[in-house]
Parts: sequence; structure tokens; C-alpha cells
Amino acid sequence: LVVLLIGVSLLVATSLSYLTNSMPIPDSWKLRFDKLEEDYNRQVTAIISLKNAKDYILALIIMAFIPAVCEETLFRGGLQNFLTRGTGLPWLSIIVVSVIFSLAHFSFYGFLSRFFLGLVLGALFHYSGKLWLSILGHFINNALAITVLYYSIQQGRPLEEAMKQDATSFWGILAVPVVMILFVAFKRASDNSQPA
Repeated sequence: LVVLLIGVSLLVATSLSYLTNSMPIPDSWKLRFDKLEEDYNRQVTAIISLKNAKDYILALIIMAFIPAVCEETLFRGGLQNFLTRGTGLPWLSIIVVSVIFSLAHFSFYGFLSRFFLGLVLGALFHYSGKLWLSILGHFINNALAITVLYYSIQQGRPLEEAMKQDATSFWGILAVPVVMILFVAFKRASDNSQPA
């Protein structure tokens, strides 16, 4: 159910990325935001190359698994847990932590999509009480991105060019009701697995 939830959520996140990229912004802001993206892309290309299967496995560990464990431990297991206990308002905590999570990635173009994924990961942790499920969801998201990059590179595209692929459609937003239905099923499954 977590794998399905993340997969469908990525459709929504991709549409939110498309929306963000389509927003009219002042040229001076665009220059600043483009520089942040270029800096991030340069950092990634300095870390990974994705030329062969060994590079791909290494990238999955460095860019998917380690960030999933560290970020989920910090944001969901630490901050969200702390805010929820302090306020007694789990959804307020999920929203606040999702904003911080997205801001911490220093990407205007990815803000809405990361915010939405933060909501999904926060809800996974909240409803299940199991941090490993949000780690799994985060890992799947990162691993899919790396897999798409790896496939593009294997098709002959340079890594820098493959990383600049932008979302091309707003239609994924239609998956929001599916995400909600899947969360209802996830919450029921989580409730049923809790000891009475």
C-alpha cells in the first residue's frame, strides 16, 4: 500500500512541479532560482556518474537510502513527533514540518512537489506510528528519480541534461482523489494492525 501511495503521489508531485515551473516570476527571482538549481545539479553530478550498474547501486545508497533514513529520522521521527506531542495537533505538525522539509532543499521549482511529498510522508508516519514506512516511501521516491536518470543516461543523454528534465503536464493533479482513497485504506489498515 505504501509503494502504491508513493507511486500515485508522484503523479501529483510532478504536476505541482509543472505548476511551479509555469508560475510567472520576476526575472531577478528567476535568475536566483535557476542558479540554485544549477548549483544543486552540479553537486549531484560531482557525487554520482551513473555510467554503469555499479554507479547506479552506489547512487541508490548515497542519494536514495542515506537521505531517506537521515531526513525521515530528523523531520518525521524528530521534529514532527516533537511538535505533535507539544501541540496535540498532528496535522498542524505535519504541515509545518512539510514546509520546513521543502524549504531545506533550497529549491523554488521543487517546493510544492516536496511539500506535497512531505505531507504524504508525514501522514504515513502519523497514521502508522512506524518511521520505517516513511523511510521506505522516501527511499522509493528518491530511487525512482535515480532510476529515471540512470535510464536516460543509458539512452545516451548526458547526466546534466537528464537532470534538467522538467514536468510536462498538469494532469497528474487528477490523482489527488486516488491519494485520498489510498490514505483512507492505509489508515484503516494501520488501525487494524494496532493492538486493541
